[in-house]
Amino acid sequence: MAWSYWHRVELYRVVRGQRVLEHVEEIDDHGPYVARGAKEYALTVAEDYLGRWGRPAGRRLVAVWRLDEGRKTKRLCEVELNWAGVAPSAPTGTETGRRGRNETSVIVTIGV
Repeated sequence: MAWSYWHRVELYRVVRGQRVLEHVEEIDDHGPYVARGAKEYALTVAEDYLGRWGRPAGRRLVAVWRLDEGRKTKRLCEVELNWAGVAPSAPTGTETGRRGRNETSVIVTIGV
């Protein structure tokens, strides 16, 4: 039995109501099935990428898909994220852009 848990994480910028693909990762882990589930996993992966690469503030949409034999077979979730950005004086990857108490994220689940 194979013990692989391949997922595709798609990160979109939302520009004037349109999705613009910004980043795609295919990851072999079981993150969506443990801890707090697929929504929290999607936010964690997105915030990690956005923080590491110092991406600008703005509205994002994250989709997590289960992959079977390299094909998208089931969308586990879609999550909207309002990214605050990383402060210019802060080194990339700091906690500055993470969700804070005053920032809200709207979670939209589709196809679960």
